[in-house]
Amino acid sequence: MPFNAGQLKAIQQRNSSILVSAPAGSGKTKILVSRIIELLKEGYEISDFLVVTFTQAAGHEMKQRLTEELNTLVSSPIDEKLKTHLQKQLFDLPHAYITNFHGFCNLLLMKYGYLIGIMPGFEINSDPTMIKKEVLQECLNQWVQDQHIRDFLTLYFPGYSLDDFQTLLLSIDNISHSIDHFYDFIDQMKTSYYDNLSSLEDWPLFPYLKNIFYDELTMAMNKLIELQIFCEDNQLIDFYERPDEQTERNQLLKVPFEAYYDYIDERLQALSHSMTYDTFVSLMNASIDKSYNMSWKEVDPQVKKEFTKMKSAVLSSYQKACQSYLEEDSQDFIKKLQISSQVIDMLLCKGQLLDQFQQAYQQRKKELNQLDFADLENYTHQLLLPEYGVVDILYHRLKEIMIDEYQDTNQIQESLIALIAQYQEPFIPLFMVGDMKQSIYRFRQ
Repeated sequence: MPFNAGQLKAIQQRNSSILVSAPAGSGKTKILVSRIIELLKEGYEISDFLVVTFTQAAGHEMKQRLTEELNTLVSSPIDEKLKTHLQKQLFDLPHAYITNFHGFCNLLLMKYGYLIGIMPGFEINSDPTMIKKEVLQECLNQWVQDQHIRDFLTLYFPGYSLDDFQTLLLSIDNISHSIDHFYDFIDQMKTSYYDNLSSLEDWPLFPYLKNIFYDELTMAMNKLIELQIFCEDNQLIDFYERPDEQTERNQLLKVPFEAYYDYIDERLQALSHSMTYDTFVSLMNASIDKSYNMSWKEVDPQVKKEFTKMKSAVLSSYQKACQSYLEEDSQDFIKKLQISSQVIDMLLCKGQLLDQFQQAYQQRKKELNQLDFADLENYTHQLLLPEYGVVDILYHRLKEIMIDEYQDTNQIQESLIALIAQYQEPFIPLFMVGDMKQSIYRFRQ
C-alpha cells in the first residue's frame, strides 16, 4: 500500500525532530523502516542511528525487515557505488543499535560499565520477584522491632496484615523506577501539596480535583445524549417530551431529560468559575431535581430493562467520584491530607522504609553480581554523565535517534535519550512513532 502525504512527509523530513502519532495498525513502524532505508540511500551509515524498540523481539523483527529491504535493493539494478554502500550496511546491521532500552543499556554497560564500577560478567535478573520478597521479609523482621514502625503498621494495616503492606511497598518500588529522580519528586510533591496546608482553595491540587469532576460531568452528558437517542429510536417519548395529559402533580415535576441535562449543565458551567471548596462540595453533592414517572404501557420489557440500565449509568461514575474524593467538612479533609503526609514521610521519603528496602535489595544484588532492568537504566543514566566521556562518544557518532512505540517510554528512558540528544548543540534529531492515546505511563503527566 502506498504512503499518503502525511506519511511521506514523515519519511522525507530532515534535520528536525518528528513525532508520528497514530493508532495501532496504521503503519507507524513501516514508516520508521522506510525512513531508515531512505537515509541509508542518501549516504547515512546504519551506525549513525540509535533505534529503540519496545521489546527485543521488535528490535530483531526490525533488523529482519531492514535486511529484506536492503537485499531487495542490492539485487536491483542500482548504481554500483550505492550498491557497495548498501552491502556494507547489510554487513554492519547485526551490530547496529537497534534494540529495546534495556538491550541498549546492557550494551553500554558491558562495554563501558567499568567506568562506574560495573564489571563485565554481571547477570541480568529479568524476574527478581522472589529475591525482592526475601529481602523485604528480612527488612520487616527488623522493622517490627521498632515501636514507631510497629505503631505505623498497626494503624494503617489493621490486623497486622503485612501481606497487604508488602504488596503496596513492592508496587510503589516498581513505579519508582519509572520516575526520574524519584525521591526529589516525592520531596517536591510533599512540599507543594501537603506542607503548610491551611486553605483548600490555595491547595495546588484543587484545580485538578475540579478537572476530575468536569471530566466526569462531560462523560455523564455524553451518556445522557446516548440515552436520548435510545429513547427516540424506541419511541420512549415521555423521557424527553412532556405528555399532553398529566396529573396536576406530574405537571409540577421536570421532564426526565431536562432534569438530568439541567443538573449536569449547571455544574459544568459552575466549574469554569472560581469557588470555595465548601461551595464546590455542596454543588457536587446536591441531588438532581425530581422528574415525573414515565409511562411503560405497551413497552417491550427488554427495552425498559435497557433504558433502566442506561439511565443508571448516566451519573454512576460521577457519583462514585463524589464518594471517593469529597469530604463535607473542609477541615476534616485537611486533617486527612495531613495524615497522608505522615504516611508519605514514613513510606516514601529518603531514608525511610522504601529507601531502606531498596538499599538492602541493592546490596543483595551486589552480592549475587546481578542487575535487574531498573539497574540497567539507572546505571546507564549515571554512565552518560559528561565526566565519563561515553555520552561524548555517542553524541558524535549518532546522527538521529529513533524511538518506536514512543508512548510507552517512561521518564527514566526519556531522560536517557535527552542526555545523548541534548548533550550539546546542535541537538541530535529525534524521530518518534507511537499512539499517544495508549500510553502505559499516563501517570507521568
